[in-house]
Formats: sequence, structure tokens, C-alpha cells
Amino acid sequence: MRLNSRSADLYHTRIYSATTLTLSQIRAGTSANGTQVAQTLMWWTGNGDLTRARDVKNSNQNQCFTYDTLGRLTEAYTTNNSGGCNGSAAAGNGRYHYTYQYEDKGNIDQVTDHLTSTTHQYTYGAGTAGPHAVTS
Repeated sequence: MRLNSRSADLYHTRIYSATTLTLSQIRAGTSANGTQVAQTLMWWTGNGDLTRARDVKNSNQNQCFTYDTLGRLTEAYTTNNSGGCNGSAAAGNGRYHYTYQYEDKGNIDQVTDHLTSTTHQYTYGAGTAGPHAVTS
């Protein structure tokens, strides 16, 4: 399925998988000369979790995502491997590499930025805050 949005100078196209109805590609460009300025391809799990988004116009950089058995994001990183998410993490323009850990209640407990070797710890529900309110 293809959805197009056009103005006098720009176009934006979203392409969906006919079998899963998930977004599989986004394209954008200029209508006047047909120049494509953005193209992103996407891959999803059967549960609807985004596993990879490849930026074709940014040296085929991949944004890669992994999840635990509860569908929570556990790792997000970039790579320039044209074959997918098997390359070195944190590559390309705008690179990043984060891992996420969760406490027993399901709240994010820890986020680690592997580029800066920084870990952020989170606590919830201290004092009069609700049980899911971040308090530090």
C-alpha cells in the first residue's frame, strides 16, 4: 500500500507491507527536479517491534533495536553494515549505542551510553511521588 503526500515543491511517500501492514519505507524529495533527499527502510518483528531502520541516504546507516521477552527495548545502536545489524555498534553520522535495564516492576532501572561510558540509574516512587514517577 502506498500513501503519497505532495506539495508544489516536496513529496513524501510512505509504503506499507501488504501482508503485515507495517511501515516498510519512507521517501521524501523535491517534486521540481525529482531529487530524493531521504529514504528509510524498516524491518519489524511479528510482534510489531521495530528491529532495524536503514537510512539509505546516510551511507546506509542502520539503527538497530533489540527487545526482551516482554517487548521492552534492551539495546539501541547504529551501524554502517550494509547487511544489517551485524556490524560494529555506534557507527555512522549521529551514532549512538545505548543499553536499557529494567527493575522488577517494569520501570527502566539503568541506561548505559556506551559512547561516553556513562550509566544513568533511575529510582521511582520516593516520598509522595507515585510508584512510576522518576524521583532520581
